[in-house]
Amino acid sequence: MKNFKKSVLLILLLSLYIGVQAQPYIASRLVDGRKIGYLSVGVNVGFTNYFGDLNPQEQYISTDLTKTRPSIGINLTRKLSPRIMVRGDFNWARLAANDFQAADPVDERSRYRYIRNAHFRNDLWELSAVVTYDLLRSPFVFHKRVPVTPYLLLGLGLFYHDPKAKTPEEFGNDWVRLRPLRTEGQGLVREFGPNAGTKYDKPYSLFQPVIPVGVGVRFKLNDRTDLSFEVAYRISFTDYLDDVGGNYANPNDLESDLARAIANRTLELTDAQTGGSRSTDLDNFINNVSPIVLDQAGRPTITGFGNDGDKRGENANQDIYLVAGFKLNYILGVGLRCPGGGKR
Repeated sequence: MKNFKKSVLLILLLSLYIGVQAQPYIASRLVDGRKIGYLSVGVNVGFTNYFGDLNPQEQYISTDLTKTRPSIGINLTRKLSPRIMVRGDFNWARLAANDFQAADPVDERSRYRYIRNAHFRNDLWELSAVVTYDLLRSPFVFHKRVPVTPYLLLGLGLFYHDPKAKTPEEFGNDWVRLRPLRTEGQGLVREFGPNAGTKYDKPYSLFQPVIPVGVGVRFKLNDRTDLSFEVAYRISFTDYLDDVGGNYANPNDLESDLARAIANRTLELTDAQTGGSRSTDLDNFINNVSPIVLDQAGRPTITGFGNDGDKRGENANQDIYLVAGFKLNYILGVGLRCPGGGKR
């Protein structure tokens, strides 16, 4: 995954370099007073899906459709050549997942996620620069562009996120921010146990880089309007879009009862988000798979959950999300400036 991301980033930088270098060349090829290199603005409406610790990355296609969430945004696009466009996007998207809904309590591979009983929602504000490459050559003159154009896209962006979850009933069943709770001990020093004095991982940043990569198809509606449908994965560099990344912390090291309750939710009889009952499946797991024990703070838990070093997430992979939807663009103006001055 790390090598793949490096390769994608290298291709992106190369694409941006080619686009910048191509602009003077394009301007120098203007003839007969034609206005080319048009500019357009547009709106985006779509949907998002998340892939991470609460929805395993092997399910890139068969995701949990019940957790599909909306995405909206705006864009500004500039045509640089018969095949290349550069676009700026500003999008809002919501991500969500829930172990109670996504994991099968009787399946040997997913029942441990069901018992973990984590859930989250996360609102992302994403700003990105995207290069698109049309698979069909389109004329410079905007009103002569081809009717249907499939294209590839690659970009680089930055997003702000802030994962939240609902608290158990005894804490009000309210949505709370997860990062300040340090649910995996982020930023803390171990004060108890055999590893006392060592540090947990650093707190994750709420600002993260992202690489959009995907495909689309653009339809010419009239001389100045395009409608596109686009599907693009967002490759992130964080494992904490869902606040689940590595191992449980020693519950003694966490800073509040709320943090301990959110970090280890294995024995909750009701799913906090949906209100669904977990009692029967929880009893079956306790009786047939893993019994109840005491954690390092003397609180009841299930064997393998809740103590320092117990596995809470898959820290080998970063989280990914998918954005798909429609873009409606209107061509505002045309013409590139020549290196020596005004429009040709």
